[in-house]
Amino acid sequence: MNTQEMFGDFHPLESGSFQSFCELVKVGDGGVLVNQGDVSTDFFVLLRGSLKVIDRGTGEDFLLARLREGDVFGEMSFLDGSPRSATVTSEGESEVLRMTRQNFALLQSSNHCLGLLILVFLGRMMSSRLRSVDERMAGMAKERDDRELSELRRLISGIRISVRSQVTEPGDDLL
Repeated sequence: MNTQEMFGDFHPLESGSFQSFCELVKVGDGGVLVNQGDVSTDFFVLLRGSLKVIDRGTGEDFLLARLREGDVFGEMSFLDGSPRSATVTSEGESEVLRMTRQNFALLQSSNHCLGLLILVFLGRMMSSRLRSVDERMAGMAKERDDRELSELRRLISGIRISVRSQVTEPGDDLL
């Protein structure tokens, strides 16, 4: 979710005050901005380019998302200090703003309202992402339940056919 969808006309992460506390990071094609498992408390805003969010937890790359200009990433580790949950790489040349926790503290002390708006923005963004994941998981659970129910019906039908064929075979005395 990008800043336009979240705040309408007001974009706290696009304000000059916010950007003055950030570091501009340029990364080439295939460059890694965040490594899964690393400990870091920075969050990022994609200014230009395209990024891939990849889960490497299974030993092979699993694409979680593609990020576009205006998208934010790294917010979970920024807020809770936990290790990175995914790897983020650049597709082509990209530019991002990096906000460190230390610079955020400086921003917050110089512009308390903007600091609060940024935290609200991050909370809303995370809530929106969580809702989206919940919806996808519910859909996947329904698909799994439908597949299991279909398989169960197929097995029951097979059992019925098998029982009928045993009952109707000539020469069988069931009674």
